[in-house]
Amino acid sequence: MVLNKLTTLLPGQEREFLMFMAECDGSGVNDFSNYDLLMLLDMFIGFEESNGDGEELNEEWLTEVLEIYIPGFENGEHVF
Repeated sequence: MVLNKLTTLLPGQEREFLMFMAECDGSGVNDFSNYDLLMLLDMFIGFEESNGDGEELNEEWLTEVLEIYIPGFENGEHVF
């Protein structure tokens, strides 16, 4: 669901978006170049679910989240 949504909204930029978001997650990791797309996707989902009171990420919530994050990604400015 998440990857399909990203592919629709950011075709060809899914990995770059997820790396951009990974920089914000507070993990302390500075280099995500060795992370594959699925690892980055899992980090993004885990980050969102942990910030959503343990709720499972659903289509509606994902849409709201991406409406906030994508403009920051496009401008190179982290939302946090």
